[in-house]
Amino acid sequence: MKQLSVRQAATAPSKLDLKIIVPLSLAASLGAINSLATSPLLPVMAAGVGTSVAAIGQTVTALLVMAAISGLVIGPLADTFGQRRSMVLGLLVSAASALGTAVAPTYPLLMASRLVGGIGAAVTFGVPMGVAGASFSGDARRRAVSLVSASIAMTSIAGVPIVTLLESVAGWRGAFAILSSGMLATGLLVNRLLPPDAGDDKRSTLSLRDIGRAYIPLLANRRMIALFGATALFAGGWLGSVTYMGAFLIATYDLSVPLAGVAYMIGGAGFFLGNLLGGGRIGAFGLARVCGVSVTLLALGWATFYSVGGSYGWIAALAILAPVGVAGGVGIVCLNTLVATETPAGPSTTMVLRGSVFSLGAALGALLGGGALALFGYAALAVAMPPFLFASAVWVWRAGRHVVDDVNPRG
Repeated sequence: MKQLSVRQAATAPSKLDLKIIVPLSLAASLGAINSLATSPLLPVMAAGVGTSVAAIGQTVTALLVMAAISGLVIGPLADTFGQRRSMVLGLLVSAASALGTAVAPTYPLLMASRLVGGIGAAVTFGVPMGVAGASFSGDARRRAVSLVSASIAMTSIAGVPIVTLLESVAGWRGAFAILSSGMLATGLLVNRLLPPDAGDDKRSTLSLRDIGRAYIPLLANRRMIALFGATALFAGGWLGSVTYMGAFLIATYDLSVPLAGVAYMIGGAGFFLGNLLGGGRIGAFGLARVCGVSVTLLALGWATFYSVGGSYGWIAALAILAPVGVAGGVGIVCLNTLVATETPAGPSTTMVLRGSVFSLGAALGALLGGGALALFGYAALAVAMPPFLFASAVWVWRAGRHVVDDVNPRG
């Protein structure tokens, strides 16, 4: 039997259950850490396997592309054979990827391990959000999605420092081995605390035709097309701006690498706060309306960030990052909740596809941002990236005119 869509799950409870939220948040945050863990360790990993920093950096791109592609299959599989079962398997695959990274003696084997991690990441990027959206109704759904999203945001604040701390104690290989153990433990926790999968399908196989059919309700729905388009544009504008933020501060204001790292923590803290606000009273003013305003403010914030100058411009730049993070956090929670609420398809199919769209949009934004930077310098980012976000806000507003928002009857 097919898993119910969010709109079909009318009997979902209207109060949060921490036994569901905690394992979902742990799975999502550890999956994000596994995906980002190579970023602060590029030099030592490159030395460890005898290659360049640039080559190690490509393992991040490979993981994201694999996550985007494999997610197209993983979503329908999770909805058909069970979301709890899929999360456990996804965490096991991610744990194997981290362990393979820890013991890889050569660059090709390291790359293979990270590619395997992309399959696990497709699960942890989307399935926890899908379960959060399908397990609750009303205001509880928005809060559940915001808490899972906030747990991912915490990786920007605490995840990278934890990875670097582990590396200083156990080396980069030891850090990945410890991360592998953590994901194994989380898989056991998910299996123990999440409720059994409802309506498990008795089939032993799922054909390509079945997988394709799972996406028909999404692709035939104009609201969902608009919301997925808004997600891709948001990802492009957000990641295209964030990717070069540290390099901009170092090159423009001669900041140290640690101080540039503080900038990421400031932005990450704002993003975390925005996630919580979006899941609270702010999000109750109408998801599409709040999302559109937040993403518009986000576009203006990034345009200002890359435009400030002067001897003390770095102070203004750092000060801008907190409200920029808040606007991004509110916007993404409202957008994710709209996707979870409006879907006519299975929750995992929807949210894993949303993760794939986000990954592809982020890759495109980073690529175009890099091109603008190479051709015209950092000032070009103030012009090249905000249009993505303005367009995202417009798409959300267009979708919002036809949204039946069960989270907020006034919206």
